[in-house]
Amino acid sequence: ETVLYDSIKLQYTAGSELAMNIKVLYGETPVWRTSGDSVYFTNNSLKFYSYTPEGTDSITYTVKINIHQIDPDSVQYTLVATIDTIPTNEHKIFNIAGKYYLFTKTKIPPSAGISDRSVLNVSNDLKTWTFESSANVPNYIDIQAGNNILVAITSGYTISDNNKLYVSEENNPAVWKDITSLSHPVISVLGDINQGWALIIREENDSVFAFTKDFKDFEIGSKIPQGFPINRFSSAHANSLFSDQLTLVENLQSVWATQDGMYWVNLSNTKEQLPVIEGGTLFSYNNELWFIGGRVTKDSDNYNYSAEEYNKHVFYSPNGGVVWKAKTAKTQAPEAFTLREKASVLTDKDGKYFYIIGGQNNRGVVPDIWQGTLNSKLFAY
Repeated sequence: ETVLYDSIKLQYTAGSELAMNIKVLYGETPVWRTSGDSVYFTNNSLKFYSYTPEGTDSITYTVKINIHQIDPDSVQYTLVATIDTIPTNEHKIFNIAGKYYLFTKTKIPPSAGISDRSVLNVSNDLKTWTFESSANVPNYIDIQAGNNILVAITSGYTISDNNKLYVSEENNPAVWKDITSLSHPVISVLGDINQGWALIIREENDSVFAFTKDFKDFEIGSKIPQGFPINRFSSAHANSLFSDQLTLVENLQSVWATQDGMYWVNLSNTKEQLPVIEGGTLFSYNNELWFIGGRVTKDSDNYNYSAEEYNKHVFYSPNGGVVWKAKTAKTQAPEAFTLREKASVLTDKDGKYFYIIGGQNNRGVVPDIWQGTLNSKLFAY
């Protein structure tokens, strides 16, 4: 939507008496102005000349006005591709060293006596995918990315597979090795932080938080508090000027955060009366935490949802997970977008675009990839 202006009124005020000697350029002639005056201009720039009290020296300021022809706070969504390499409901995708790695899990009946298997496909552009021969790829229930490697805990129908830890080669998720000499059993991989990994491990008879950089030495933290999500959570890592933060969200009701992996803070806030959403995806975007997708499991009058509907809102937190709100409708995906749960979300290295990959709904797998971006990130200032 385009909005045109014939003129713009700009009012300015000098900060001190010494800064009030100002000329404004009209056409070819600078005109003296005083503090509090208003000026109009119809072209895309305006020049101010600020003089010293003696009038001998001056500084020139150029004011430029950017008029947005589209709403900067709205989101553009574009269908990137439809892919047939997501044949199962369980899949995850990662961006490692400039390539996209898509893991899909093949279900095998328990009667077969062997574990489920994972298949790996690779792409350079999210459009064309090729099968990648892989070594020792785990059949995961939990897989996390960080520092250009992947870490997974496997599960299967054979007892020997339970809680076995796998780590990929750096920059090469096609090759994995299992860690067999753990000093503590690993229960869950929570995410990456501070160039290492936040975990839940078994310490004697307790489940505790821990931090490690090499899976050999563990820094032990506090015991797992009641209500902490050991699995079925979505996590996002964000770093700021002063610290890293890893945030976990379960069904949009339980929110936890840590800056060291060993001690976690419960940020859950029920004052907003957010809907209960299973299978949503948390990610870091626009210096905020965004939560999209998922399936509403309880009626929500505040957001006009009935149980089993799929979430169309974009929920966000501007302060690391303390307060959550819903963004306006202009950030929601278009009607052509299939609402879903359990999707993967990636952001590009510049933080301009995010990608929604796959997912599922009550009709099965949703085998497409969408690109989204805030319009403000496309503006050139």
